[in-house]
Amino acid sequence: MIDDILNNSKEKSEYALFVKAMILRINGNIHESLEMFKKCHLLDPSNIDYLKQFGRSLYLLGRHKAAIDVYDECLKIKEDDWEIFYYKGLSYKYLRIYDEAIDNFKKANEKQKHDCTYIELGKVYTAQLKYREAIEVYLEGLDFSPENPEILTTIGLLYIRAGENFQAFQFLGNSLTHDPENSKTILAAGSIIQDKSDHDAALLKYRIAAVDNPDSAELWNNIGM
Repeated sequence: MIDDILNNSKEKSEYALFVKAMILRINGNIHESLEMFKKCHLLDPSNIDYLKQFGRSLYLLGRHKAAIDVYDECLKIKEDDWEIFYYKGLSYKYLRIYDEAIDNFKKANEKQKHDCTYIELGKVYTAQLKYREAIEVYLEGLDFSPENPEILTTIGLLYIRAGENFQAFQFLGNSLTHDPENSKTILAAGSIIQDKSDHDAALLKYRIAAVDNPDSAELWNNIGM
């Protein structure tokens, strides 16, 4: 049906082009989707959604510098869109230009707070080995989304790195109340229990984790110990 509309309109139907571009990208045909989004943009250069999706496809292709240029064009049309800053931040993150990534993630949160922005901002600080700053970001994220198991687990893992196992176990336990089958969380909690020489309780945790992650080298190493 979409192809019929495109043929009849000689590829002048913006809606049909946009829908086909989205379908192509979902199916993994990112290069083709990029060309479709480009056609959408040429038909209506002022449409921010076309330009954002064009940038998104560039990002998915690993063309991060080009994506950043597109997002800069987006900001000329709409300055208060959190997604533009978020995806700019992601592109800078993958380019390892961390200061710019941090700046854009912070701007994204200023426009509108989202779990994903806190998570990515924390990852940038972690990549720089700035664990305290990462923890502060994730704690701020919890104020916004207190039941997010990914944030809770990540804070727990960072506290383990900092050698603060008591704090770590509290956050890992809280995470497990919301996502009791998360193997990464179970493994981390088990390692803390194991450090306390409660091997039976640790082994019980590892058995649960093994159901979802049977090929984990770290898991079997801990079981062997």
